[in-house]
Amino acid sequence: FNLSYNFLSMTSTIESSLESAYQLNGLRHQLIAKLSHKIVGKVQHQLTWRFIDRIAFDRTHGVVDSRIFWEKKSWKIFAEATNVFDTNYSETGLVLMPGRWIRVGASLKIGLKK
Repeated sequence: FNLSYNFLSMTSTIESSLESAYQLNGLRHQLIAKLSHKIVGKVQHQLTWRFIDRIAFDRTHGVVDSRIFWEKKSWKIFAEATNVFDTNYSETGLVLMPGRWIRVGASLKIGLKK
């Protein structure tokens, strides 16, 4: 289990007649909780919950991601779902983030010796 928390305090010095997407969308609180556990053999599951509180418009959101993977030496095969509950939210620049999406893939670590 892993838990992390960030708090940022921001004060605005920009004139009220000017607009800035970054000023409006600054991060205030961020809480990330990660739970990793072994399912069977070398198959593992990782569940992540991200809670974000932004300064603008009192916008908060929570997003859940899930990842199942098999790992052996330098190989990893995985399937992951991002934004499992299809939460509507935006990040920096007020850009709407995608809903639920799923990725399946593999990775190989190649050790280069000097």
